[in-house]
Amino acid sequence: MQELQLIHIDKFFPPNTHACADVSLTVRAGEVVALLGENGAGKTTLMRIASGVTRPDGGSIVKDGERVVLGSPRDAIRRGIGMVHQHFMLIPRLSVAENVVLGFEEGGAVLDRRAMARRVEAFAAEVGLAVAGDRRVEDLAVGEQQRVEIVRALYRGVEVLILDEPTAVLTPAETEGLFRVVREMAAGGKSVVFISHKLHEVSEVADRVLILRNGRLVAERPPSAPLGELAALMVGEPVEAPSPSRRPASSEPVLSLGGARSRGEPGLRDVSLSVLSGEIVGIAGVDGNGQVALEEALVGTRSLEGGTFTLAGERLERASPAAIRRRGLVRIPSERHHDGMVAQASVWENLVLFDLAELGFARHGLLDVRAARRRAEQLVKNYDIRCGSIDQKLAELSGGNQQKVIVARELGAGPRVVVAAQPTRGLDVGATASVHKALIELRERGGAVLLISADLDEICQLADRVYVLYEGRVSQPVAPDDREQIGRLMAGVAA
Repeated sequence: MQELQLIHIDKFFPPNTHACADVSLTVRAGEVVALLGENGAGKTTLMRIASGVTRPDGGSIVKDGERVVLGSPRDAIRRGIGMVHQHFMLIPRLSVAENVVLGFEEGGAVLDRRAMARRVEAFAAEVGLAVAGDRRVEDLAVGEQQRVEIVRALYRGVEVLILDEPTAVLTPAETEGLFRVVREMAAGGKSVVFISHKLHEVSEVADRVLILRNGRLVAERPPSAPLGELAALMVGEPVEAPSPSRRPASSEPVLSLGGARSRGEPGLRDVSLSVLSGEIVGIAGVDGNGQVALEEALVGTRSLEGGTFTLAGERLERASPAAIRRRGLVRIPSERHHDGMVAQASVWENLVLFDLAELGFARHGLLDVRAARRRAEQLVKNYDIRCGSIDQKLAELSGGNQQKVIVARELGAGPRVVVAAQPTRGLDVGATASVHKALIELRERGGAVLLISADLDEICQLADRVYVLYEGRVSQPVAPDDREQIGRLMAGVAA
């Protein structure tokens, strides 16, 4: 009988992080086990140990009754254990098909790339996660790359599939397709470990729910357990999601685009939209429909080829990113590791990264380190950033706390407008509530928020008005409670 056991697993990261503390669990054949916990609770570390990515400091791994030593992911694959990571492990310059079969299929003297792409496309269609085999990964949107990761693991015939936040960038239809694949795997006797921060997914797909907190396994619950109970077990106390009150915004737009066009695949195609002071405007849509082009155009890192961009009455089509920021527009970027942080710099350095002169910390080329550190300490307190000290490298923080650093820096600058792109992707329920609260408070102070998110629940919960982005074009505004119409527009179906 296929079975994976982790027995008394222990893992310590210097200087003071006990990521896994005497964790034991069993994943049986034919079941889906949900693994819940805050960012930094040890979920991913535990599963990286199970998949051969990380070596444990103590404990053992038993597969099908045999103790195994996993020195690499390849060892784990040979044992039938595969993991789809939250942060992608793809090679950008290779094609989708090449990434899927890399190290798995034997090649002859001449590699038939077309045939390989057809095989991968046929398999992907069979499992309900369509991909284009001949496209290069670097040309794919984030959501498309996530699909490739899932297809790659399934293509290799794993018996135990570990999914780390797999639905973070999938549409509702794609998520349901993934759930169908997961159920079919379980029905066929395979096992799935499902790490998710979306609690409602647990009741839909899991057979058992395991909760980690501070590196320890603290509870096991059935999937029918109340979501409030699961959330409280994750964070150690009750969690209340902020409930924004809809209120009238100002009548004048603080941000507007008129017929905006840009290059890209896809770029912007005649995009017109507006955001008022005291308003959250949502941009819904499937990843890969122009969200990155819109985000970059608004912060000045992608030039507009036509149309207008106005901020507080001032035309900014040709403005630099620094000039746009000085005029009060900031961004929570969709790719925080690439665009939002310096991983090897300290927490305090990241918290004052962009606005040293504007905040009075840099004069005549000299940095007032003491004042900058005081501000960082205050932001850490205000935004509940969990770190050992402000001198800790940002790379050592959990993903949720890295995101809190970015949110604190951007919103702490007192912006007029914030472009929040996928601001809670991969965050746990507590960190998500914290980010939502910060965006709502900015709106209540009269600020404006353009919320670009692939999470339809997030859009409908926070937004006052919703535009849908499809193939580089935006719809007319839609009410946030009209989910049926939003879903049709996301699928490219006209009203």
